[in-house]
Amino acid sequence: MGVVKKAIQLFDCPKLEDMYEKWLYMVILVAGLLSLFWTGRTLMAAILLTLAALYVGFRRDTYLSFVPCSLLEEKTPEHADAQVSVSGLEPGAKVLFWAAEPSGPSGLAKIKDWRRAYLTFANAGVTTADEGGHAVLRVRTPQPYTVPLKGRLEAHVHWRVCRDGGMLGPVETTMIPQ
Repeated sequence: MGVVKKAIQLFDCPKLEDMYEKWLYMVILVAGLLSLFWTGRTLMAAILLTLAALYVGFRRDTYLSFVPCSLLEEKTPEHADAQVSVSGLEPGAKVLFWAAEPSGPSGLAKIKDWRRAYLTFANAGVTTADEGGHAVLRVRTPQPYTVPLKGRLEAHVHWRVCRDGGMLGPVETTMIPQ
């Protein structure tokens, strides 16, 4: 149980540097659960899985994904030179969006590490959907970068919609046309 407690404690640490350690403990936890299943100790594995599910279920970040959307003002990154359009939104919905930093003199030389792609989220903004449910997300042209397992991700914009009561929708991704 010491590994489980350590893994649970690490998930409450917000520093990016600790992410590797969090993933290491998660891998250890999963490997431990798999070994329990393979050795026939399904009751112990079921208990551990139930405890993990309860922990995730009772964390407020799991179900309190909201922001005070009425306080968000429209913003577009300086020197925005690319845009994507999204549709099917509620008219008047606020859309939060962000993209990787551009390459070249105004941005990064080349993103070597996916964790640095967004830096301080300066290539981000807020817009509002029009009466037809369309929104235009304007950013500085982001550069592609590589992530583990998935490989190269071409230029794209991530976005979330602020819904009723300030709840945030899922993270969506729209590719920037080449």
